[in-house]
Amino acid sequence: MSLRVLIVDDEPIVRRLHETSLTGWGYQVISASGGEQAWEIFQRPDAPSLAILDWTMPGMDGLELCTRVRSLGREPKPYIIFVTAKARTQDIVAGLSAGADGIALAPAAAAKLARFEALGFGRLPVCVAKTQNSLSDDPKRPGRPRGFTVTIRDAALSAGAGFVVVYAGDILTMPGLPKVPGAETIDIDATGNVVGLF
Repeated sequence: MSLRVLIVDDEPIVRRLHETSLTGWGYQVISASGGEQAWEIFQRPDAPSLAILDWTMPGMDGLELCTRVRSLGREPKPYIIFVTAKARTQDIVAGLSAGADGIALAPAAAAKLARFEALGFGRLPVCVAKTQNSLSDDPKRPGRPRGFTVTIRDAALSAGAGFVVVYAGDILTMPGLPKVPGAETIDIDATGNVVGLF
């Protein structure tokens, strides 16, 4: 049995493009022209396990729909993907918060994100620095855990590279170093050759 995918978009052409692609890849596709119709579908016992939502729709938008779906408490939770032209840092954080059970934005991170926005960097892509072991920010909860809150403790602007980094949990962005740095084993022998590089 193929995976059922719900496409939610108020633009018929966009819905048709998604339907054609996903059907061609072997998925069973259901479509809804708005958030209210999608909400009815999600309340059914046979609700799809994956949804592709437009963020901006008249009536119930994708963010509100995502929040409502998460409030159902259904296990396993459906995967939700937002399709949007929204690119402000605050929008991306709002989307993350609707997808996780919650988001905790530390005051320092909130202040920095607001400052980046005020400086004109609010439309930059966001890189989330987090553990590779888990969808959450907790490396002790491997894989795709349920019932987690993402803690955004800090943010940094990489203006030259063209993105904003938000730091989730206790992640370090520099690789760990060994107890004895490799530089301590590098030397030049009596014949002038460099030794101890590897």
